[in-house]
Amino acid sequence: MEAITSCERDRPCPISFLPCPGDCVFSEVMQSARHGIVVLDTERETLYFANREALAMLAEARVPAQYGEILEAFLEGSESGGAAPSRPDRVSRRFGDRLLGFSRYGVGRFRWVFFRDISESARLESIAEAIEISNSFAHVFAAVRHEIGNPINSVKMALSVLRKNLERFERETVLDYLDHSLADLGRVEDLLASLRSLSFYDDLKLEPLLVDEWMREFALLAQRGFHERGIALEFAAGAPGVMARVDSRALQQILVNLVANAAEAAAERQRPEIRIETCRREALVEIRVIDNGSGIRPELADQMFRPFFTTKEQGTGLGLVIVRRLLARMNGLVELSSLRGEGTTALVTLPEAAE
Repeated sequence: MEAITSCERDRPCPISFLPCPGDCVFSEVMQSARHGIVVLDTERETLYFANREALAMLAEARVPAQYGEILEAFLEGSESGGAAPSRPDRVSRRFGDRLLGFSRYGVGRFRWVFFRDISESARLESIAEAIEISNSFAHVFAAVRHEIGNPINSVKMALSVLRKNLERFERETVLDYLDHSLADLGRVEDLLASLRSLSFYDDLKLEPLLVDEWMREFALLAQRGFHERGIALEFAAGAPGVMARVDSRALQQILVNLVANAAEAAAERQRPEIRIETCRREALVEIRVIDNGSGIRPELADQMFRPFFTTKEQGTGLGLVIVRRLLARMNGLVELSSLRGEGTTALVTLPEAAE
């Protein structure tokens, strides 16, 4: 099937907006593209342009190469069908056994659609995701079995010894065994509490939040607790009037975890200090939690977000996992940067909310 190009001298070019010169370099470039390109003229309701790749994929997807059918297949329900959007939007849609991924946007009366067949890549991604989920579950279950099994075995052993020797053990010895058993059960309790936090915020309610105002209140509460421990906490507001779209409960859990980590790292110093900073960068809100601890060893940096990995004696290894999961559900990120002997910075990045 021949490619469709409706370039005529009496019609403006949808790329340059100048009168059509006849021999079109843009058309030649687009004809050689490895992905489909179609251009619709919404004023005349015609298919203005379609390259060879587009026609081949439309035929495979059983979408007729006609204005109405393409409009319905690719532009229905988008702002591209009406007023021209300020930026392309990206969508995928299944046509029979084919999955097409496409970007669409408008320029004046023209609507552009760029698309490609992503059926095979989607299939491979699904397989990879299934393998990754399977591996993750296997790792998590093995870690849970280990983390819960060890203290339970310890308690079982202690109670067995007590049962056999209760009549001849002195009271202090019995109490010592009981104290160790309670400590082991406390470890299990802490682990279960952390696991509960993984699903506690499943139903997030995202709302615009004035970041500096909220952070100032958070810092005041944190300062009271840290002052008793001799840890100085300072807040530097750098995003006045800027809002992020977040769940405030989840954000509090995130900051509690990060500040607790910072406090534990800084406690090694003679004058432990934590600094929290905010700023706006482009369309993002950044929150930094900075400590003056000894930093993270380079060989451990890549493992800090692994479930159950911890460098603390009483840690569960789930704090940063919870932080990353909650931020991902709010379209945010967390990154750690560290210098040995100078401290660690946890950078939280959140999308700015529209006013």
